[in-house]
Amino acid sequence: MAELHVVSGLVAKCADLAGLLDHHRKEIERIGGDIRQVEATIKIFSPDTDLRSIRAKTHQERSVIFRPGEAPRSILDVLRKAGEPLTSREMVERILTGRGIDVTPERLGAVQKSLLTALKGLEAKNLVRVAATGKDGTRSWKIA
Repeated sequence: MAELHVVSGLVAKCADLAGLLDHHRKEIERIGGDIRQVEATIKIFSPDTDLRSIRAKTHQERSVIFRPGEAPRSILDVLRKAGEPLTSREMVERILTGRGIDVTPERLGAVQKSLLTALKGLEAKNLVRVAATGKDGTRSWKIA
């Protein structure tokens, strides 16, 4: 006999996912309507425009932790205070803790992606550099 609490939990999860799917389908329909309206407006002003030549831009989620330009400053501040090389994970934990934000695995992963992008930019500007690379590929960073 199946465990009732397991089955009820799975039924609830299935209902949540079905609701989420329905929500996103409606959002897709709304955005599709917006696109059709903009395309019709383009045709009014420029009938010769080939709408098939318009390419979609990639959508990037903005970080909810950092305002524009704030991630590189946070990285440099954390590295200065540490006085030793840190991995991106250690930097994220210190930044989140310093802001009084709970460190959860989901938040850690999302913020770490933003931090790695900022680290690459700082490395290109010769402001930080890789201090060491571990056997598992993790890199420790320090101020250049």
